[in-house]
Amino acid sequence: MSGHESDRHGITSGIILQEPISPYEPLESILNGGLDQTTIEPDLFRRVIIINVALLAGITSAAVLSIVYFWISPFLAGCHLVTSVVLLALLGVVRKTHRPTLCGRIALAYLFVFFAIASWRSGGLSNPNFGWMVILPISAAIVIDTRDAKFWLTLNVLLAVAFYIA
Repeated sequence: MSGHESDRHGITSGIILQEPISPYEPLESILNGGLDQTTIEPDLFRRVIIINVALLAGITSAAVLSIVYFWISPFLAGCHLVTSVVLLALLGVVRKTHRPTLCGRIALAYLFVFFAIASWRSGGLSNPNFGWMVILPISAAIVIDTRDAKFWLTLNVLLAVAFYIA
């Protein structure tokens, strides 16, 4: 009898068979931040998933753009590389603290500074980089609340006025 076959009494011969692991399990573990959906509030679980998806998208796109910008502008390439590292650190903070609101506010503050610098270095309002500022209030509304969305919208308008004046 081989180690995987059962004897006549239905008892396996010492080998414990495990369920096959889903190929998506590591990604699911990253996205849910190590939380069990059945033991926490659904809104907290939803916000953790949303911020983790946004952070992963930001990490990968900033890393790719740092390679693309390397020959065009080493300064912008460095900014994108730093952005990848900051967002990766925030992914770890979300997993450790389970506080998507705090991590969302830190990410939005960092991205505001990043987009403002990138827009300023690329020509201000006349450059398409400024268009990325629109994701800040939208992200705040989805991950945090409408009060934060109004705050980031106001900050965007003030920055646009400052760029227009300058």
